Amino acid sequence: MGSSGTSQARHVVVLGVSHTTSSVSLRDRCCFAEADIPAALATIRSIEGISEALILSTCNRVEIYAVTSQVEGAESSLSAFLSASRGLADGELTGHTFFRRCEEAIDHLFRVATSLESLMVGEAQIIAQVKNALSLARESGGASTVLNKLFQFAVTAGKRGRAETRIGEGAVSISQAGVELAKKILGKLQSRHCMIIGAGEMSVLTARHLKSAGIGRLYFANRTVERAVEIAREFEGTGISLDDMRSVMPECDIVISSTASPDYVLGASDMREVMAARNNRSILLIDIAAPRDIHPDVGRLYNVFLYTIDDLSSVAKFNQEMRAKEAELVEAIARDEMQKYFDWYNYLRVQPVMQSLRNRFNHLRDRKLDQFSTELANLPQPAQEFVRQFITSLTEEYLEGPSKALRESSCTDDWIQFSDSLVRLFDLERSK
Repeated sequence: MGSSGTSQARHVVVLGVSHTTSSVSLRDRCCFAEADIPAALATIRSIEGISEALILSTCNRVEIYAVTSQVEGAESSLSAFLSASRGLADGELTGHTFFRRCEEAIDHLFRVATSLESLMVGEAQIIAQVKNALSLARESGGASTVLNKLFQFAVTAGKRGRAETRIGEGAVSISQAGVELAKKILGKLQSRHCMIIGAGEMSVLTARHLKSAGIGRLYFANRTVERAVEIAREFEGTGISLDDMRSVMPECDIVISSTASPDYVLGASDMREVMAARNNRSILLIDIAAPRDIHPDVGRLYNVFLYTIDDLSSVAKFNQEMRAKEAELVEAIARDEMQKYFDWYNYLRVQPVMQSLRNRFNHLRDRKLDQFSTELANLPQPAQEFVRQFITSLTEEYLEGPSKALRESSCTDDWIQFSDSLVRLFDLERSK
C-alpha cells in the first residue's frame, strides 16, 4: 500500500436544473426516463476523473451527482454531457443550471432529501425518488462506496425529518387544502364521486390530490369539451361540457370549481334542481376560483356546504407558517445525519492505513507463533490456547493506541502527515 498522502481524492459534485433555476419546459427536456439512466451513468463515468455517478430526475429537478478527482473541470464536463444527452443546443443551459462542489454539494443533497429544497416544503414524494435514484445507480454500478453511503445517510435524514417533526402535516396549497377539507367532512373518499369544473392548472393539481386520496370517480366539466376529455383521460375520469354538468352533478358528492369565467357558472336556481335530483342528500361545494364561480346564495340552500378560496387560503397560510417553523428542526436533523456521513468519510480516508497497520501486527503475531510452534506443541492443549489468546489480546492492546490516534486524526488537517508517519514507522509500505 502506498502512502496515504498520494491516495486519490474523492470529491462529491452536483450539477442540475430545478424549479428555482429553469422553466418547466426546459426541465421536461432535461428529464431522464428510468430505462435511459444506466447508459447515461456509464457515459458519465467514462469522463476523466469521475468514478461514481447518480442521476436524480423528477418533475421539479434533474440533478447529476458525481464523485471526481478533478473538481475544476467537472462543471463543464457534466454540463456538456447533459446538453448532448438531452439534445439541447449549445448554450441552451447557460444561466439555467447550478453547480455545487464538496461540502456544498453534500449539503444540497441533504436539503433535497429532507424536502427543504422542494417546491412544496414537506412533500413526501422526494424520499422515494431519492431512494429510487440510488437503487438505479447501484444496480448499474454508478454508485459504489461514496455515493452509496452518502445517499443512505440522506435518505435517513429525510425519514427522520418526517418522523420526528410535523414538516409533512397540513395542506399548504389551495388545491390540497380543498381535498383535505373534503376528507375532513366526508371521511374516506373511495366511494365518493367528484366533479371538477374548469381545466386549468389548478384543476389538474386538484385532480392529482384527489387521486392520491383515492377518490371514486372524477368528472371534468369545461367550456371546451375536448380539453375536458383530454384531462379526464389522464386521470381515468369522464370529460363533459359545461352544458351537461347540471345533469351529471346529482351523482357527485363533491364539486370543486376553478374556471376563469368572469360570471358565476353555478347559481342558486341551478343548485335547487341538483339537490332535488339528489333527494337533498348533502353535497360539498368548494369554489377556488377568483372571481368566484359559485353564487354566494348557493351556500344558503339546505344540505349544501359551500367553501370559498378565502376559507382555504387561511388554512394553507397557517400550515405554511407551521411548516416553516418545523423546517428549522428538519435542518438540524439534516446537519446531524450529514455529520455522520463526514465522520464516516473521514474514517474512510485513513481506513487503508488502519487495515495495513492491523495486517502488519497480525503478521508479526503469526510469525512469532510459527517460530515457537515446536515449543507450543509440547504444552498441554489448554496452555497452548492460553498462549495464543494472550498474544492475540496483547496485539489488540498494542493496536488500540495508534488506531485511536489515527481515527481522531481523520477529522483534522493533520491526517495525511500522521498517516504517512505510521506508514514509515511501521514499514507499512512493505507489509502487503
